[in-house]
Amino acid sequence: MPVQWLQIADLHQMVREPGWRAARAAVCRQAQGMHEQMGDFDALLIAGDLTMRAAEEEFEEVQASLDDFIEASGVFARRPAIFAVPGNHDLVRPREQSAVLRSLHRWSEDKDLRAEFWLDVTSPARRLVERALHPFACWWNQLMDRTPLECDVRRGLLPGDFTATLTASDGMRVGIAGLCSVFLQLTGDDYRGRISVDPLQLRVAAGGDIPEWASRHDAVVLITHHGADWFAPESLELLHESIRPEGRVQVHGFAHVHRQTASDGDEEAVHCDSFFGAANRHGMTAVQLNLVRSKGQRERTVLRWRAKSKQPRAVKASWPSSPRLNHQRSPEVLLELTELRDALIKVYSSPADVRRIASALDVRLGKLNAGGAIVDVLHVILRRAKKRHLKEFMEGEELARVTTQEITDAWCKYALSVEGDKTRRPADAQRLADELYERMAALQPAIFEAILGLLAISDEVPDRRAPQPTRAIAVVRLMEQRRNGLVRTSDALLKMLGKPPVSTAPMQASKLGFLALGAALVTGALMLLLELGAGAKPRRTYNRDSVARLVDLVFADERDLGGFVMTYFPTAYRHFNEAMDKLQRIQVLLRVVERSDVVQRIGRAHPTRMRQFQHVLEYEDR
Repeated sequence: MPVQWLQIADLHQMVREPGWRAARAAVCRQAQGMHEQMGDFDALLIAGDLTMRAAEEEFEEVQASLDDFIEASGVFARRPAIFAVPGNHDLVRPREQSAVLRSLHRWSEDKDLRAEFWLDVTSPARRLVERALHPFACWWNQLMDRTPLECDVRRGLLPGDFTATLTASDGMRVGIAGLCSVFLQLTGDDYRGRISVDPLQLRVAAGGDIPEWASRHDAVVLITHHGADWFAPESLELLHESIRPEGRVQVHGFAHVHRQTASDGDEEAVHCDSFFGAANRHGMTAVQLNLVRSKGQRERTVLRWRAKSKQPRAVKASWPSSPRLNHQRSPEVLLELTELRDALIKVYSSPADVRRIASALDVRLGKLNAGGAIVDVLHVILRRAKKRHLKEFMEGEELARVTTQEITDAWCKYALSVEGDKTRRPADAQRLADELYERMAALQPAIFEAILGLLAISDEVPDRRAPQPTRAIAVVRLMEQRRNGLVRTSDALLKMLGKPPVSTAPMQASKLGFLALGAALVTGALMLLLELGAGAKPRRTYNRDSVARLVDLVFADERDLGGFVMTYFPTAYRHFNEAMDKLQRIQVLLRVVERSDVVQRIGRAHPTRMRQFQHVLEYEDR
């Protein structure tokens, strides 16, 4: 079964304007015509310009129009996943030409400005952009919260930065990546050749490793508001080298201009036809991705319904398929393997080089990898290679002629991690250890510290200066050496998350799984009895004053705090009044809402700020 979606842009929703109501019948008729040819659609992708002036009321109208379209058109089998990136009409332009705004005009020339913008969430330029995108962010965060869990949405640095997954009934997985490309377009000037995106936006949304994320999907779709011809030269170079190198992305959807533009040979580019771009011109685009396993190919079909056309026009393209990876090695080995891949790609950078490595490692790619991005193909080769063949290649004469110190160091680290690989453990214990690592590596730092406290191992793992994935590996390796250590770790994790035991579910198919499940149930029952008894150990919770400090630091602007509370805790927002200052509002919030809920929501909505200020959190016994 293919994965297919409708792709739209330029809704330009205005309050009390006929807009959608006037075009409703024509737009639904076009969608139904595409549905007759393609069948049910799985998702709705929006390439920006949802509103005209980015007013909060306009975003409310947008949601009502989208809900009406989904219901009236009847082209979706179920409630579809909706993914959107902002357009230049979806941000509030500053009224005055401040010094900060003028500094953004030097974006391409000022390297320090770019570094400060991406790495410091409190920088003046970053705060200016976040204020401009605040109305869109409020609507977008609600949209992301309603996205089905199976889509595995991960948010990035800016509103509109995200990754997600669409899965067909036959198991085909399509990765969706959205990037905010409008953060510099804060004035009415001509921005052709000045637009920018950064690989860091996708790297954060992809969980830190873009090739690793891409390799878990059969095809990848990129959505931005601007097409490639609007990007600055240095940003266009980054786009083609780090974000969508040849073979990684099958569809790049974009909009901005209301009429289709030439793609200059860019076969991945798919212009989103304008929903309300001009008088009496309403259009949309349908895209279908299909994995033809017998031919080892990915096929893309694009149906574009132009204005005044009676039938949509189909355009087809195909690419060789790339293999999806199976995570068979421990997390630590995968981290070292990634470093080895990054070192090798600097020497072996051409398709011929990669094919030669595949031959030397006895990895048979055939047609499967012919169209993949070079870095992704090399990643797949190293993952598939047998340890013996990889060792012979790394220590052979060919590599000795071109090796670098970086390659040597990466190979030594990888070889050591392979020696300590945990693949010799029982398969069920391996799956539990891997699951614990994945969960703990993605935890909020405060919850991670609380789990270390429950396990009484805070002094036995690397301190906070080490990356959290490294600390998660240390926790798993330490606890697996202790009796029922992995089960105890799972129990502590679920206790902090307030969920029933699920980490032992993959183990139920074996005797080891049943023993671990029984141990977990007994442990849970004993803990419950202890808590009910007179001598129960006090439960640890966040200190009220420290949570208040965290909220105060994260939301330096009182308007940001109001938008956050209104979006996620409307009950508390109803207790606010105009006479309250920010500190009083924070106290009201903590009186109405559980402290842990506030901390968890900040971590999800503002992960970068959470990482920056989480050190102020303190704990107390309840």
